[in-house]
Amino acid sequence: MRKKIAVFICAISLDNQRRVLSGILAEAEKQDIDVYVFTCHVNYLAEDDYKAGAFHVMQLPNLDCYDGIILMKNSIQDPEEARRLVERIRKSKTPAISIDAKEPGISFVSIDSYQAQKSVTEHLIEVHGLRRIAYVTGLIEDREARDRLRGYEDALKNHDIESEESLIFKGCYDQESGMRAVDFFLGEEAVLPEAIVCANDVMAFGVVKRLREQGVKVPEDFLVTGFDNDFLAKYFEPAMTTIDRRQEDLGQVAVRRLFDRKKKTEDVLLEGRLLLRGSCGCREQAPCTEADLRARISESEMNLLSQTEMIKSMSLELTGLENLEVLYEHLKKYVLFLGARSFYLCMCTGQGSFQNMEEDTEKLSEYTEKIDIPVAYEQGNFKSFGEFYVDDLLPEVCRRREKSTFYVVTPVFYQTICFGYCITEQSKFAMESSLYYLWMVNIGNALENIRKVTLLKRMVERLNNMWMYDTMTGLYNRGGFYHLAVKYLAELKKQNALTFMVFLDLDGLKQINDTLGHNEGDAYIHAMAEILQKERKETDIAMRYGGDEFVVFGKCDDEDEIHAWIGKIEADMKKYSFGEGKALEASIGLSFAPAGEIENLQDLTSQADEKMYELKHRRKNRKK
Repeated sequence: MRKKIAVFICAISLDNQRRVLSGILAEAEKQDIDVYVFTCHVNYLAEDDYKAGAFHVMQLPNLDCYDGIILMKNSIQDPEEARRLVERIRKSKTPAISIDAKEPGISFVSIDSYQAQKSVTEHLIEVHGLRRIAYVTGLIEDREARDRLRGYEDALKNHDIESEESLIFKGCYDQESGMRAVDFFLGEEAVLPEAIVCANDVMAFGVVKRLREQGVKVPEDFLVTGFDNDFLAKYFEPAMTTIDRRQEDLGQVAVRRLFDRKKKTEDVLLEGRLLLRGSCGCREQAPCTEADLRARISESEMNLLSQTEMIKSMSLELTGLENLEVLYEHLKKYVLFLGARSFYLCMCTGQGSFQNMEEDTEKLSEYTEKIDIPVAYEQGNFKSFGEFYVDDLLPEVCRRREKSTFYVVTPVFYQTICFGYCITEQSKFAMESSLYYLWMVNIGNALENIRKVTLLKRMVERLNNMWMYDTMTGLYNRGGFYHLAVKYLAELKKQNALTFMVFLDLDGLKQINDTLGHNEGDAYIHAMAEILQKERKETDIAMRYGGDEFVVFGKCDDEDEIHAWIGKIEADMKKYSFGEGKALEASIGLSFAPAGEIENLQDLTSQADEKMYELKHRRKNRKK
């Protein structure tokens, strides 16, 4: 059986993570290994509810079902979620490799961030003769961020330069951190540094942007360096001096070490490559040509435009839907846009139909034991699959491939609610575009809208039942009866039909309550309701008028038809007995009228009521 590995990377559309994944996939293809990439696009600024829903996917796989695990912990920008995942990996029996983040008990592959950051800082000191060099850190909770900071500080120390707290700004790896760092370093009372060293390229981009806004030129007035060698670093103006982290190499080494019995427990530190470019005043790296830049930008813009239009269309089309089946049909059009070899929308059992959907969202925050697939796309055809266990991730028939492949597994959620997950096979859009996460969010939003509409309909139904139905018998109450009977009467008038009204009052209920108890009395009432439900025609409307009284309204061909119908009811009543042979008995009044002559249904009810009391009175007199 072909081996398979689980890869945990938070945002594969980001350049750094995508490159690592490319290395993983390249080596996995060489070794005929299937790769399952568990990913969600979450950063530290996201709301807690959104994080909780997105990170469901990190808890999805049964790790013992895989032959290897690769983790990029630093990409998971939530310390608690990262801790939980690391703990699960430690408890599993599966060989694991951590990229960039050192974790006890887990093999480790990374570049030497300390030495790399040290080399950048030493270059500014030794080649450019600088002494006041500022530094923008990454998330200082990460070991890698601390190593880079230590490399910067030791480079200063080795050249007898004192590290100043006022020249260190704590960043968060985003562009905003770089911009805020400039504001900090260029404050009114600050002594201007000569250069800013950043712990990643994205913050360096932010630094250059804010310096331009302040009228400061790079590198003429100020030097800036980054780290990571992101895609934009080469095309930035000026091109960014940075560290090539050799992400593809890291991914390839990670896969090889997983299945190298002799070396899989050894840690690996690769040497980073210093790339000297225009942002520090050097021109050692050949700049990209203008034609190359134009081609890259035009291709990127055209892709972004078509993808954005697709996402907008998808959002508008799916948001207003109120039915799951309609949603699934609309979704198929957008599945084709993925360009995937296969696609599977995997829904938690019960939530795929919303039949068991709870109003308490806390009960919906985990994957169910079983999953079904309402929408699947394979070999150019759409289909569906029934229930299977969530540990399998996909039905066995969906996992059969002649050659190794890779899947991107993403959560389907709305805030804390876990609807399921999507699996996309060999999709460039899912691998490279940050808009794929919006594609997924559109599905989650549509499902949540349908869930709320479904719950609202149930609430309305319950409210209708409260004012239209008798809670004890399930028959209509007075409000529900007259609401429907008035509309029914209007139809009967058009038909010039003969109508009837039956008024029925149970005999002896008080005696049953007094001698046998109210539970038996309730059973007495239920028995009468069951008979009326059984014997009434579909067009007849029956209600519990109150207490032990019942009313039935409908149409008939003639009076004999209703007298025969009452005979059936009386025969049915004889089949019931309570206590010491007490039979089910009732006094029944009956009135008839052509529909066109009825102005008030209550008058017809009163006539039937009067006849019922006449019958009851005659029965009492006979007993005397």
